Amino acid sequence: MIDNLEPRIGDAKPVSATRLYSPGLIAAYTVLANIPCGLVLYGLNLRARGQHRFGTLLLLFGGILSILTIALSMNDAMPRYGILIGPVTAAYIYQLEKRPFHKALSEGAVRARWWFPAVWLLGVMVLLFVVESVATG
Repeated sequence: MIDNLEPRIGDAKPVSATRLYSPGLIAAYTVLANIPCGLVLYGLNLRARGQHRFGTLLLLFGGILSILTIALSMNDAMPRYGILIGPVTAAYIYQLEKRPFHKALSEGAVRARWWFPAVWLLGVMVLLFVVESVATG
């Protein structure tokens, strides 16, 4: 049953000159930023390789989970017991993405820049800080 969740490598479209995030980078963002960020990056990789439905589903799920996470953290209602979920999710995404990523690199894909998601996260955090400062100020 779990084998059915792994993306099929043979179904992907040719990826020449496609930019993909490395499995290690996705895992790092999943642990250091949050799970929704890792899901969004993984979804972008899937979409870039031609798996539009599953990639879009992960993008939507990551976005909804991000909104939920932000809402809970602004109300100080974030549960603290789920600290190990991030590393476990990161390891799982890493294992799922490792083979397809290396196959895509051998077909001409290139690594996406690591800093672009960091700039987006920084922008979101600054925006949230400004919104919270205005709301409480």
